[in-house]
Amino acid sequence: MKRSLFSILILSLLAGCSSPGSWADHISSKFSGSVESADLSGGELEGSSKAFYWYTRALSKPKVASDYVQLSDNAWYKSSYQWQDGTIKEIVREGEMQQSSDGLKPFLVHIRFSSEGEAIYQRYRLDNQILPLNQKDLDFYSQQAEELVKKVDDIHEQGFELIQGIWNGSTFDSCDGVQYNHLQFDQAANLPISVKERINGLNSYAAFIGYKDKKRKTVTVEKLLSLDEPTHDCIQRAHLIMN
Repeated sequence: MKRSLFSILILSLLAGCSSPGSWADHISSKFSGSVESADLSGGELEGSSKAFYWYTRALSKPKVASDYVQLSDNAWYKSSYQWQDGTIKEIVREGEMQQSSDGLKPFLVHIRFSSEGEAIYQRYRLDNQILPLNQKDLDFYSQQAEELVKKVDDIHEQGFELIQGIWNGSTFDSCDGVQYNHLQFDQAANLPISVKERINGLNSYAAFIGYKDKKRKTVTVEKLLSLDEPTHDCIQRAHLIMN
């Protein structure tokens, strides 16, 4: 009896493997997402600043990430992060920060961590000065890396991503080289009518959190991050860590 049941089970599995949407396909799709690397993206508005995020994960762990953040008073920075076995390994950040008396000044932060999470190398240069980083500073940068991953994971779980491109009123040319014929607004976007009219009526660079439908050639805006002149360049993912 047990042998008969076992034979029936094996035959059922083999039959399922040869049919569409089979058991084998479901198992494969279930595990392939966690084994293969995946590139995710996102962004947010926070007060007068805007942030763009990118990160790559493999085996359900972060591998590399980047951000680009525009702050008030024209200050900005971009960063690259690298993990090893789920532990932050290296952070590089460069940009310009506002100094009260001297205006914008360039800065660079470079930190390497041991496998135990301890900083084994650190460098902070502000303009032409080399300055120290204390433990609070080191914790701040590593915490930002963790928060980036959590924010992008949350955006991805909702089915959204960072989208950039040029909308001319009839077509949207995305920064990844794909052209869409329709641009629409999600109900949750809550954009003022004046902003929607500007997007629909003028050539504009737009960056937003949303989703793409390549079959219908449609992009949907869930949260607008930036609206600018069509000559605005696409914000590129930073690669500041040299392997």
